[in-house]
Amino acid sequence: MESQDITALLLSYAYLLGILLAAVTAHRFLNVKSIFTRKLVIVGTGMWSIVAVRLFSSWVPPLTLAFLYYLSYRYDLVEAIEDSQRVNMGLVFFPIAIALLLGLFWRPGSEQDAGHVAVAALMAATWGDTVAALIGRRYGTRRYRMLGHRRTMEGTLALFFVSGIAMAPVLATMGSMDWHQSVAFALIAATVAALIEIVSFYGSDNFTIPLAAAVTLSLLTWLT
Repeated sequence: MESQDITALLLSYAYLLGILLAAVTAHRFLNVKSIFTRKLVIVGTGMWSIVAVRLFSSWVPPLTLAFLYYLSYRYDLVEAIEDSQRVNMGLVFFPIAIALLLGLFWRPGSEQDAGHVAVAALMAATWGDTVAALIGRRYGTRRYRMLGHRRTMEGTLALFFVSGIAMAPVLATMGSMDWHQSVAFALIAATVAALIEIVSFYGSDNFTIPLAAAVTLSLLTWLT
């Protein structure tokens, strides 16, 4: 591993640890509910990917996070990032999704590099799913059930709109697409993400949403 990669790796761990400490501090000393501090960690973790694809060529940090988050989930170590009902493993699934998508699409210095597809897809979970959960919890009134699990129309629509808004700039700035194509692809991928979220339970949407969005974006890119 080159010295640049080692430096970037250490900076990544410092940043991700800082996000976790911010969540713990907000929860313990400011009485911020864990639903919000969990989302803070998810957003912070997802945004790491934007810098990671520009800094270095390792996806070790998200795998390490997945292991640490699982230990916290298994033994209830960090209250600020745990679901009160103990059924949501979303914080474990998300860094696994990050590592998987970077491993599949990210090829630094290669003509086959599609790192922008991975990052854009991750934004669907980073922002789309996060906002959807908060909107659904706070403003959701039109409820429906899918396979025994409750959803809200407001949350589903929020996921669609926010995912599209979050993915389009990544495709336009990191990829080789113009804005019209970026917006069109983002909206199509957001539609798929919203449909996948409806049938994803126990936090698995943090894995299935970015994976489905990445496959969709990859297919759209290949077909054009």
